[in-house]
Amino acid sequence: MCIRDRRKIDRWDKFTPEQAAKLQVVEVKSLDELEDTQKWNTFNDCHSVFNCLGSKTSEGDAQFYKVDYTYVEWSARIGIANKIPHFSHVTTGKAAADSMFFYYRTKGQIEETLKKMKFPALTLLRPGAILNRDNDSRFIEKVFKYVPFFPKTETATIARAMRLDAERIHLKGRIDTTKNLVNICLLYTSPSPRDRQKSRMPSSA
Repeated sequence: MCIRDRRKIDRWDKFTPEQAAKLQVVEVKSLDELEDTQKWNTFNDCHSVFNCLGSKTSEGDAQFYKVDYTYVEWSARIGIANKIPHFSHVTTGKAAADSMFFYYRTKGQIEETLKKMKFPALTLLRPGAILNRDNDSRFIEKVFKYVPFFPKTETATIARAMRLDAERIHLKGRIDTTKNLVNICLLYTSPSPRDRQKSRMPSSA
């Protein structure tokens, strides 16, 4: 697994030698480097792209759009350039390109852009309020943690779902370069009326 990030996570230093051998961490000063097409070939032996980028609207509309739309688009173009067949992206449960709210509209717009890129397999994971972020907690998510019936999702559930989804796609022969599979999963742990929707990925993922 190759990770391109601005900072190293402390727990990575605690990995066993066997675990560490499976992880390649590339630290960069800024994710603006994703725009440099000359560096795109460093991803040419990957099978899936996992994108979990996300900013806060409190940092300003321009910065939020840059992280949640522009960086995600560049990541996807890297995948296309390297013929990586699967792109997995964490978005939000209320993403809508025509939303009156900037946050949901941006999330919806990048979803539509990703669909147009026609990956053989595209996964859009739509969690509820994300709980227990180790190093990037959000105040509103801490509040929603105590609101009954509001859709919520543990970070561990998201990570596990992304891994299992990729394994299913690759190991069960769901890659077909002549088709463009789009898999949209409502992903949450707590009870919600959305339990009735068939596209929900169970919390036991």
